[in-house]
Amino acid sequence: MELTEPAVTVTMVDGRLEADHENRVELALEAWNTRSMKPMEAGECVRTLTGHEYVVHGATATSDGTIITSSDDGTIKLWDSATGQCIRTMTHGGQLLCVAVSPDGATIASGGDDISIKLWDAATGRQTQTLSGHDNSARCLAFSSDGRTLVSGSYDKTAKVWDVETGQCRLIFTGHSREVIGVAISPDGSTICTGSWDSKVKQWIATTGECIRTMDHGSGVITIAVSPDGAIIASGDNVGSIKFWDSATGELTRTLIGHTDIVWSLAFSPDGRTLVSGAGDNTIMQWDVATGALIRTFSGHNHTVDGVAFSRDGTTIVSGSSDTTAKVWSALTRTPQFLATVNQLCSSPVTPDADITVDPDDSEVLISDTARILLHFLATGLPRSFTMTLTRPAARVWLEDKFAKIDSKDAELAKLIKLFNECRCDQIVTDFCSGAVSTLQVASRVASSQVAPRDLRIAMADPISSMIRMAGGLFVAEGPHNDAVDAITSLANCNARLRVELSEASTELSWARTKLSDARTTISSLQAMVTFAAADQAAGLSATLEGHPLLSVAMPTPDTDDTPSPAGLISRLGQARRHPETRIIEYEAVIAQARAGVEALEARIAAVSAAYQAASAIVDGAAAFESLPSLDEMARMLEAADNEVVDFPTLAPELQARYATLRAFLQPAVRVTWQCALSRKELGEDTSAEERTIRQLTGLAAEAEVHLAGFAEADAITAQLRSLGDYQT
Repeated sequence: MELTEPAVTVTMVDGRLEADHENRVELALEAWNTRSMKPMEAGECVRTLTGHEYVVHGATATSDGTIITSSDDGTIKLWDSATGQCIRTMTHGGQLLCVAVSPDGATIASGGDDISIKLWDAATGRQTQTLSGHDNSARCLAFSSDGRTLVSGSYDKTAKVWDVETGQCRLIFTGHSREVIGVAISPDGSTICTGSWDSKVKQWIATTGECIRTMDHGSGVITIAVSPDGAIIASGDNVGSIKFWDSATGELTRTLIGHTDIVWSLAFSPDGRTLVSGAGDNTIMQWDVATGALIRTFSGHNHTVDGVAFSRDGTTIVSGSSDTTAKVWSALTRTPQFLATVNQLCSSPVTPDADITVDPDDSEVLISDTARILLHFLATGLPRSFTMTLTRPAARVWLEDKFAKIDSKDAELAKLIKLFNECRCDQIVTDFCSGAVSTLQVASRVASSQVAPRDLRIAMADPISSMIRMAGGLFVAEGPHNDAVDAITSLANCNARLRVELSEASTELSWARTKLSDARTTISSLQAMVTFAAADQAAGLSATLEGHPLLSVAMPTPDTDDTPSPAGLISRLGQARRHPETRIIEYEAVIAQARAGVEALEARIAAVSAAYQAASAIVDGAAAFESLPSLDEMARMLEAADNEVVDFPTLAPELQARYATLRAFLQPAVRVTWQCALSRKELGEDTSAEERTIRQLTGLAAEAEVHLAGFAEADAITAQLRSLGDYQT
């Protein structure tokens, strides 16, 4: 909806009305957004989402409330949380084991048993990137708070750090001895946490990949999460327990016991006060982070709960289950008594002598409740006194001198109170200026001008002998005056101060830009002056390694030979001939197995040829790099370079990027490829044994088909003799 006064666009997002920019209509929008709130017990299932065919492993929510799920059926689905309707389906393929969404809701990541990780444009459903590098299924994903980094954990026992924009792998974490099933990134992006079946939780420096801490959970770690303030690492295991770790020290601080089966998923609420867990006992549990107490249990899934997540506003919880459904649960307690109190208060005009107190009792009290009541005050009048206690956020709102005040620093609540107070000023100015003293509009005009007058005096007839004058750039009321005069001077002074502050801020910004430019110049000078001998040496070696076949040629591995033995099949045919009643069925089975063996051998011959060609390309191509140092020497050079740049966090990423090829060359997977290539090169391309077996199987199948024709003819003669009565057994 396009409004003209004020000029603003209003849209509905997740069942709520929102303005496209800050303006005073937002107070009315917040009040409207409460109209459909109904009494709801926390833990109640709000909606069940059906549409997936198999296990729903992943469930999460975007900033606008859209729900995202992933399933073993190979699809990602986007759902309207207000209606439960499926908005879009994207097909990844294979079995999807994990899904994540960037904080801005623009990018979706999915991973599964096809080894690849795919990135999707959430607005269009179009695939934008494919991230390749894992050697086994991608089991878990996590975005950084700025959305520029993605971390993946895999059954190949590694975690990888990806650049979302380029799709390049920045780092590989190797250190776990079992599958990496949980990953999380600290809110400030400085550390990355991984959890594994090897019972370990590890903390890594995000820029260098150095493991700085290992915590022993005591049993296989299935999932991990980091609190919004970064202070707590939570890990869930394969026996049903959840543990809290101090992220700064690695100390175990708390153990939560309640689930009776594997804890598959963990998620902190946006305010960090609660944690939810989904488990193999078909339940979701919500825990008090400060005390470790179990707050409530959500029941409704009839199979394992594989994934849980909070909505971005913390009012709902989303879950995915092996029962093929996703569910939306209320995380708020909105009691009928509280809603009746608010409805009654807003259903009739407020009397000037009313003293109003709104307490939460056992209900959640939201900012939107406050907006509704304050809008009612603007429409019908102010009470003598008003106090309201909120639970989200924890705050108190009251009226003082006809204006609203709060004891909280919450940005959203402060914005609401500012809107209300501005509307109050507008009311007072409108009422005052509609009378005889309309000249007071001059104050607002002067306050908004770029240059204040040297002298300004406004004399008023009512109140008699009252005067407003300007002193030191601010308005001062002299003589008898009332609330209206105070409101005018307050608003005008606010505008004047804002003008001054904006001017000062502009000056400070210009100064900061100058200093930043100077700092950049200084850093460039220092970079030119400071030598990084080890890093330069590693970069030189890295440049030499560019184009090495081990980094560019894939080494296919032929399938193992499980072809049936011709001798074994011949033996089966001989036994079948002695059993006329089953010989045809057995012959047909042997023929089918022989033909399948021929196809498998032909495929193996092609694979052996491809593997030999790849091995030749690697081994022959590596000959051009014979002058390289030994692997041990390369590893020492890499370690020396990392140690040299670690004390320069600003320059480290750029410096390390210069020798990234060296780091990639020293990965264990490259060594495995080299050994495979040498082995295949030595074995050669000889497939004479396979070709001989093909000839044997082909001849065996042809001969067996001749026998089948003979059996059919003999059976026909036997049947004819029986019909003539001349057949004797």
